[in-house]
Amino acid sequence: MKDDILKGIVEKIKSEKIRPEPKWRLRFKSYFFWFLFIGTVFFGALFFSLIIFNILDLNLGLIYHLKFQRSMRLLMNVIPYLWIWFLFIFLFLSFLIFRKTRKRYRYKSIFVVSLIIAGIFFLGTIVHLSSMDERMDETFFKKTPPTFRAHMPFRENRLKNPEEGFLGGEIINFDGKIIAVRTLQEENWRVEISPQTQVKRRVRLEVREKIFVVGEKIGENLFEAFFIGLLEPPHFFGRKK
Repeated sequence: MKDDILKGIVEKIKSEKIRPEPKWRLRFKSYFFWFLFIGTVFFGALFFSLIIFNILDLNLGLIYHLKFQRSMRLLMNVIPYLWIWFLFIFLFLSFLIFRKTRKRYRYKSIFVVSLIIAGIFFLGTIVHLSSMDERMDETFFKKTPPTFRAHMPFRENRLKNPEEGFLGGEIINFDGKIIAVRTLQEENWRVEISPQTQVKRRVRLEVREKIFVVGEKIGENLFEAFFIGLLEPPHFFGRKK
């Protein structure tokens, strides 16, 4: 029985002219797929760091102080859907490429996916802490053609979007209740603050301070502030040096 099976295998090899692959080619394929695997995990981490960069722009503590509809609108505007799509694409590619490696039979799919997710989250956090995501956001913004730029989840787009609840600029005057702000588009806006307005501890409401305001447009060049932070890019541990 065993001899018949071996004989059948030998005859199939001869009839189909199957030749063993050289050892160097097998090694090259193995290294190539591992290189692709690591590369896709790394790119997934880059997009995860951009998601962190975007989400941290909105002080999540605001959710507890705003009405549900208003807080959901702010969240919908800050969530970077495009970066999330890219993250899932690279997560999927990483899994497919791992299935091409010689180690694929040793691990269950759920373990591999969990390992890839953990790797992306870990590397993405390191990328964020190294400020690479900030530089990526700036580079992507500059390199993207103006036609598509307005539709991309760049930080500068949010800072120029008072209609959707975000305003960024420099303080040019403050009388205790109204902040006069010159925006990135060289427009002058009046920002109303109240006892309910959350102002980050490091923010100094004085002339030349650059601020980022989350709130609502209530009139012509008039904005009601819910939250005021520094215009500097967001970071897990506060101000970047």
